[in-house]
Amino acid sequence: MECPDIRGLEFSLESQRAINNIRWKLESAGKFSALLGVGTMATIFLGNKTLTSAYFINSTDWELMAEAMRSVPDTVKNRVKLDANLQELRTTNLDERKFWRAVANGCDL
Repeated sequence: MECPDIRGLEFSLESQRAINNIRWKLESAGKFSALLGVGTMATIFLGNKTLTSAYFINSTDWELMAEAMRSVPDTVKNRVKLDANLQELRTTNLDERKFWRAVANGCDL
């Protein structure tokens, strides 16, 4: 799967809950925040603010996330993938589905 460029993504309430759940898992893993750096993915998965603005996600954001996920223990990666797969099934918005599919599959990077 190619990493999709997603423009103007606004997360539904259900996706916001899933992101907060994934934030908690990644923060518990510890190493993730140090590696992700600055970018849209850091804002989405490590930010403390409510997800209210539209996001523009490009291939660089996905590459940074893939790099950071390499340091996360397999058990946490598997839970994030499961959460993303479930969220993809729950949402009806095409861009949100693309986002969750890319999170689950890691864009094959």
